[in-house]
Formats: sequence, structure tokens, C-alpha cells
Amino acid sequence: MDAYWAEGLNIGDPEVLRSLAVDAGLDEAEVDEVLATDRYLDRVEASTSEAVSAGVSGVPGWILDGRLLVLGAQPRQVFEAAFERLGIEPVDSVPPN
Repeated sequence: MDAYWAEGLNIGDPEVLRSLAVDAGLDEAEVDEVLATDRYLDRVEASTSEAVSAGVSGVPGWILDGRLLVLGAQPRQVFEAAFERLGIEPVDSVPPN
């Protein structure tokens, strides 16, 4: 997310993705193989289909506890209310990035 939103990088460019993946510690050879093939295409299509069937129509989309859908970038208060509705106690602190 930082690469796109904060750094303005083109994450649709395979070389940019390769660099980000390697910087994150992924194996270079495996990254190259994944970017050159459809290795995870079935997973991506299944995940996309599942999200659409759950009502996700944009990014970000959050499915909380498998029961409640929150669409869009929402303030903390929206998530707190959603967790309360689900009967889940929200955590008071946010971990550092």
C-alpha cells in the first residue's frame, strides 16, 4: 500500500512488483516464476469470486468475523461500531507499522 499510495509507484509494472517482493524478503527466483506464469491465477479468481458473492464491490472491503461487510476506507469509529454490533470487544491500541 505504501508503494502505491505513499510512494506513487506503478504496482502494475512487473519490475516494480519484483523489486518490492525481493525487498520484502521473497526469493528472487520464485518471484520471477510467479510473475512470468499464472501460478496463482486460480487462487486470485476464487478469492475475487468469493468477495463479489459476499457483496464486495470495491477496495478496500472488509468482511468482519465472516458476518459483516464494511466497504471503503472508514474511520476507526465505524469499525468500533461494527465490532460492537458483532459482540466483539475492540482492541484499544493500534500496532505500529
